[in-house]
Amino acid sequence: MAIHEPTSNGQYISHCSFKPFENSPACNTPLTKPSAAGTGPPVPILPYLHQPVELWLKRLLSRPEVVSVIEKHSESWGNGRTRADMSDIFDGDGLRNLRAADGSRFLSKKAGQLRLIFTLNIDWFNPFGQSHKAISIGAIYLVCHNLPFHMRYRTENVYLAGIIPGPSEPNFDQINHF
Repeated sequence: MAIHEPTSNGQYISHCSFKPFENSPACNTPLTKPSAAGTGPPVPILPYLHQPVELWLKRLLSRPEVVSVIEKHSESWGNGRTRADMSDIFDGDGLRNLRAADGSRFLSKKAGQLRLIFTLNIDWFNPFGQSHKAISIGAIYLVCHNLPFHMRYRTENVYLAGIIPGPSEPNFDQINHF
């Protein structure tokens, strides 16, 4: 399954055109169905509903405490940590040596700037708990690592980018279309 935007006239493509290899036949899976009333244009079979990441980020940063917590947390990145005491992504060399487009250190921010670091994650879970048959649903989510560890994974601080329906985890070929 791939995410297909509507065309300029607001209609969706009717069939998947994905080809695993250049000379392979197209997937050709139907992507639309007739509208409920049967009179309008076809509608997606599996719509991908989500909030735009830009709106989520605005809401996150508009909460009064978030920016001040991020700024305070950034003061301690990598301070005096030895390899044995590393406990955060910022304690390692990778992020501290990450370069911006102009060649400067990405985390060396200028006054009035926030330099945000995110990870995109996929986790699988059984929505019915361990007591029911094995069903897996996937959550695709974004986490802001500039928040202190105890705040990063709170529901209000995590961007849910999408849900991969079950009943089982997709294979590698299938997951790439999400």
